[in-house]
Amino acid sequence: MKTKIFLLALFTLFCLVAKAADPFYFEVISNPTKTIDYSIGFYHNVYTISTASDNADYVAYSGAIINNSTSELSWYDYHMAVQLKSGALVFNYLTAATSGEYDCTFTLDSKETRHTKFCFHTVFKPSEIQNIYLINKSTMKAFQLMLSDSN
Repeated sequence: MKTKIFLLALFTLFCLVAKAADPFYFEVISNPTKTIDYSIGFYHNVYTISTASDNADYVAYSGAIINNSTSELSWYDYHMAVQLKSGALVFNYLTAATSGEYDCTFTLDSKETRHTKFCFHTVFKPSEIQNIYLINKSTMKAFQLMLSDSN
């Protein structure tokens, strides 16, 4: 419990793109040996709606990943799944970017934080979100993110 409270406070500090008072979704994921030990935050109030080169609209939500492990974290087959209040389940897509915030496959060194964007072809607003999950498609493990307190 102390670890989750500490990491929640750490996310608030690292959240440069979101107002500190805004709630966000988060989860701490680790194994007993701590070779896997990272935190993920999904800032549902920090998003942009844009038009892609094919003239289709998409939405990009901000997020952050903190690697708390002493090992590097390979991020290559992770997806955010958003369950909408309508019942629809939408997954973020892998962008063509090879660097920057839109790059979906990267390695995160020990104790490193990465700010990233999660892009969805289905455009939705924060008020439409029911639940958010992190899915590792390689292992077929899913983790439901918790909503931080909003005051």
